[in-house]
Amino acid sequence: KTFIDINLEDIEIYKYPAYPNLFLTYFKQNYESNNHNSSMLKEILWEFENGNLKIISEGGVSWSILKK
Repeated sequence: KTFIDINLEDIEIYKYPAYPNLFLTYFKQNYESNNHNSSMLKEILWEFENGNLKIISEGGVSWSILKK
């Protein structure tokens, strides 16, 4: 690849009340490179541990999740 451009839009962040060290994010990811373009909704589950955030899980989500 000669270039990669990634943009995030409509970022939503939620904290789990029962688990104060867990955070859930939803966002639209726009990916563009010299040989591939795509847009998708993603979700990432984060854990705050020892002063650092780490990704617990990551995946695509349905548009209906964000359209409440």
